[in-house]
Amino acid sequence: MKIRTQFLITMVLFGLVLIIMAASVVITYQQVDRMNRQSEIAHDIEQGARDLSYLSNDYLLHGESQQRARWESKFAALSE
Repeated sequence: MKIRTQFLITMVLFGLVLIIMAASVVITYQQVDRMNRQSEIAHDIEQGARDLSYLSNDYLLHGESQQRARWESKFAALSE
């Protein structure tokens, strides 16, 4: 096999490896981005549940309709 042929084969293989690596980086970035969005959603749900717990305790302690209205409003917002 000529040196030129070996060089071309090596360059093609190197190019394929680079393409595979670039595709891997893109796929990994997309997965990380999706995981970050899921983490943000989980954090929002956690915060909403914490707020509902606080509002529930506040309503049970004071029994005012204003606390109940705030709880219902927060629950409706969290349910969306």
